[in-house]
Amino acid sequence: MDTPLAYEEAVIRSRSILFVIPILAAGAAIVSWRALCLDQARAIRQSTDLAAASLRDEAGACVSSDKMIIKRIAARWALEGPPQRNNWEANAKHVVADSSTFQAISWISPDLHIRWIVPYKGNEAVVNLDLGKDRLRGASTRKAVRDRSPAVSQPMRLTKGEYGFVIHAPIYRSGRFGGLIAGAVRFDKLVKALQFSVTGKYAVRLTVLGNTIYSSSPGVLQGDEQWSRTTYLTEDGVRWVFTVTPTQATLGDFLSPLPAVSLGLGLLAAILLGGVIYFGCAAHEQAARALKESAQRAASEARFRAMSEASPLGVFVADGDGNLTYLNARLLTVSGYSEKDVIGRHLFFAVVEEELSDALAAWDRAIRDHVMFQSTLRVHTADGTCVWADVRAAAMRDGDQFLGYVGTIMDVTKKLEAERALHDSEARFRAAIGAIRDGFVLRNSQGEIILCNASAERIFGQSAERFVGRLVPVDEELLIHEDGSPFPYEDNPAVKALREGKEQTDVVVGIKRDHGETTWVSLSAAPLFRSGESRPSSVVTTFADITERMWFEKLIAGQIASLNDAHQQLQIHQQELAEANRRLESLAITDGLTGLKNHRTFHERLAEEYERAKRNGTPLSVLLLDVDNFKLFNDTHGHPEGDKALQRLAEVLKSISRSTDLTARYGGEEFAVILPGASAEGAVECAERMRAAIDRQARQEGGVTASFGAATLQPGLTASALVAQADAALYVSKAAGRNRVTHHDDVDEAKAA
Repeated sequence: MDTPLAYEEAVIRSRSILFVIPILAAGAAIVSWRALCLDQARAIRQSTDLAAASLRDEAGACVSSDKMIIKRIAARWALEGPPQRNNWEANAKHVVADSSTFQAISWISPDLHIRWIVPYKGNEAVVNLDLGKDRLRGASTRKAVRDRSPAVSQPMRLTKGEYGFVIHAPIYRSGRFGGLIAGAVRFDKLVKALQFSVTGKYAVRLTVLGNTIYSSSPGVLQGDEQWSRTTYLTEDGVRWVFTVTPTQATLGDFLSPLPAVSLGLGLLAAILLGGVIYFGCAAHEQAARALKESAQRAASEARFRAMSEASPLGVFVADGDGNLTYLNARLLTVSGYSEKDVIGRHLFFAVVEEELSDALAAWDRAIRDHVMFQSTLRVHTADGTCVWADVRAAAMRDGDQFLGYVGTIMDVTKKLEAERALHDSEARFRAAIGAIRDGFVLRNSQGEIILCNASAERIFGQSAERFVGRLVPVDEELLIHEDGSPFPYEDNPAVKALREGKEQTDVVVGIKRDHGETTWVSLSAAPLFRSGESRPSSVVTTFADITERMWFEKLIAGQIASLNDAHQQLQIHQQELAEANRRLESLAITDGLTGLKNHRTFHERLAEEYERAKRNGTPLSVLLLDVDNFKLFNDTHGHPEGDKALQRLAEVLKSISRSTDLTARYGGEEFAVILPGASAEGAVECAERMRAAIDRQARQEGGVTASFGAATLQPGLTASALVAQADAALYVSKAAGRNRVTHHDDVDEAKAA
């Protein structure tokens, strides 16, 4: 190989010396050509700059016009009041039909939900969409409401998949927010509306936030981008980038053949001179190069085979049709086939018949898309055993020349079996802890809760979502020792088990409830260790509700003590009588089915809160809710299921109510909530949380929904009138379709709608 290389280098050195003369001639021609080209390029760029500026100004004017259209619709709403829906949709249809840019126009209600939209077909998915939870639409919506002027959203994919943006214009009538008018504008329509000034002369590309939104390239060839000019338009803080490129026709107006002719004549002379020199040496150089490439190819193939034979993976090479031409020793050993059995056969000859068609289809897609083939397939070994194999293959190329395919095959049967066993084990583990009557909590090494069972949720009185990821399942101030003293985080048996690496058993802790009672729990914690590690990697905590046991233990201890001391027995009887009186009093003010306060207690507490609100000048709100279609539910499922549905609904109300609120069963399937200190907005927010939680429970457990009416105390209003207003608002919610919240302040507007 050294001799061909030395010969080739000598030919190149002698030819390089002779090539100085034609190179000088070519250099002079290039300098002349370059000077002429620079003059032409300067004229092209000046013309393109003017076109880009014109396009930017027209785009800005078009966006401003669209904003004015949406603003006029909102202003008409604010001036004339809420229109009839049919009239509004007819007007919106005319606007969409007359506009060359709008895809849709919608009305967004004050609670930021899309209620009306034109055209409806194709946009059904966004009806009732909550824009408060939509990042892109929500930002411009809030800006429009805050600034009381039209706002343009960030670019987004619209309902039908095209890129565009949304113009939001707020509606304010007599100072009250009445929602927004929104117009969805497609970028491609916007740019096409501007094309009259550049059609046939320039190609336009619009880029926003790094995404190409629109691109037209009439008469533009590869390489014309060198003449492109960029201009910018900013809408509500978002920069739109317009790139303008002259077409071939436009370039033809500026580019003359003079530079090319000058360059061609000069280069022709240089080429003729160089050709004489080149062809004299070409034959010798080609022979030396061919000899060198042959030696390099042989060395490369030897290195590949050496690496393949040393690889722990099975390696194969296939021709362009997928037929095997080489397998390394590892692949032959694992498969059990001999080289003569497989050479010349298709790569997938051993794939099981049921998967062969899918494998071939995936192979064809990989070839078509020029990507690496990767699939896990079941294949037969030489002895008939069926194993799982991870097959990967990629095309081999030498420059532009396609040589075939090279790939690897690895037996992954044991890996897949291990993954399946792990999945089954985890499923059995979750089923086991779910069946345990006692509470079960798993924490990581940081003490954070990562898993719990249903019994834990029941004992702690809240869902797993509320305490998974926290250090303690309930607030620390609610935990106490048996003597009533605070139970600090450091005393938690799980924390001690992690800190000391020792098991903690039968630790009693009390959990204070909102209604004044205490749930007593016996906790045990056991640390878990990874193999070879001295510090726990996690800790398991189990606990049981021992409230009744402790109550009985105390009762028995008291009865035994009473036998030894008659005086003490009398005191115990007195305490029991007092407790009985307390329980009787509780029964007198509590609904027996739901555990909520009853109708009488509601009115007594309302009278107290009404006087306090009048005396202190503080807000006071009342909620009334009625179960939707409860008679139908009872007729369908039976009264026992109806009672359970009311109990579950009561639990939802208690979980959301504050400690200062009073939640009562008003009668039958009606409930009432007193919200001291709650404004109209706060009352609606609280009612909506309750309604959403009840609706979510109904969907998950097959329960019932509820309609809400809310009222807030106003000067001169009596307590009974406040309840009557809430009842009137509840009636409107029922009439409007149920499962919704209405405040008495919105009753007239809701009836009009």
